[in-house]
Amino acid sequence: MAIDRSLARSAGTFAVVSLAALLAGCQGLARGGAQQNPATALAASPASLAFGDVVVGKNASQSATLRASGGTVSVSSVTASSGEFAVTGVAFPLTLAAGQSAGFTVTFTPQLSGAASATLTFASNADNAPTEQSASGNGTQAPQHSVDLSWLSSPTPGVVGYNVYRKSDAGFARINAALESSTSFTDRAVDAGATYTYAVTAVDGSGLESDFSQKAKAQIPTP
Repeated sequence: MAIDRSLARSAGTFAVVSLAALLAGCQGLARGGAQQNPATALAASPASLAFGDVVVGKNASQSATLRASGGTVSVSSVTASSGEFAVTGVAFPLTLAAGQSAGFTVTFTPQLSGAASATLTFASNADNAPTEQSASGNGTQAPQHSVDLSWLSSPTPGVVGYNVYRKSDAGFARINAALESSTSFTDRAVDAGATYTYAVTAVDGSGLESDFSQKAKAQIPTP
């Protein structure tokens, strides 16, 4: 009879251990089969914008996009760490469904010469918020333009110099401060993008001045 009680206790112990192992296995299967919601994310493309050289006071623009993934993302605002960079073309708050994109424009307007950079920060409810985009550029001074004029010397005897005239809205006006003894002149007081018309006269020793020469036009480049 003692042997029978021992076997019974052993069998009972074995049964409890087997049941615990079975339950543990079921719990493991339940955890492994659970579905996890994908993380929402917001990305700015391209990740960085390089504007290169831009004349101070002028501006240059580039296009970029925001794209949501993993679920719907609400974008509340954007800030730039430098006032020389601005984001336009998109209104906030902005809601993007998973896979949806929205375009925007970044404009660089340098106020000073030299390198400039900024971080554009998009605030949203995405799991990877905030989303950042870098921008860089270089402010440069406008090129200094001038017009170089040259002409053939007058065959008239007694000529001692020349006057140079430039046409404006009020007509031709002399632009040389003193009589030019050579046959060349450089006009440095010109504006980018303007068109000028020039003429030259010859002056003799008594101060008599000839009629205008043939006229010449010059187009100043736009920076």
